[in-house]
Amino acid sequence: MGYDLHITRRDFWADDGNEIPKAEWLTYAQTQPNLRVAEADEVWLSPAKGEDWPIWWFQGTIDAKNPPDSVIQEMAHIALALDATLQGDDGEHYDTNAIRSDPHPPSPKPGFLSRLFGKSQ
Repeated sequence: MGYDLHITRRDFWADDGNEIPKAEWLTYAQTQPNLRVAEADEVWLSPAKGEDWPIWWFQGTIDAKNPPDSVIQEMAHIALALDATLQGDDGEHYDTNAIRSDPHPPSPKPGFLSRLFGKSQ
């Protein structure tokens, strides 16, 4: 089991509606030098530092499983470009605006489970 990050236009990534259309995602991915569209519309992200990482479109969101910091940073850039947000599985929002002035990965706001059980992330 892993922890996914989601690029989404929804208030909560698992809700219905307000999808990022697959055609929009693939068109965007094909124009980016750090993204490679492979067979079956699979997309690989190549961060400046680190190994290629699979990210995928699924039911209107763009997801990655257990991404390292370099991939999180790139996903934050993608979210900004697609007028979307970056959320963790618990619905915590990553501050994509922080990447405009800070080269380090944005920190998530505490998710629902963290707030419920008083644990910081």
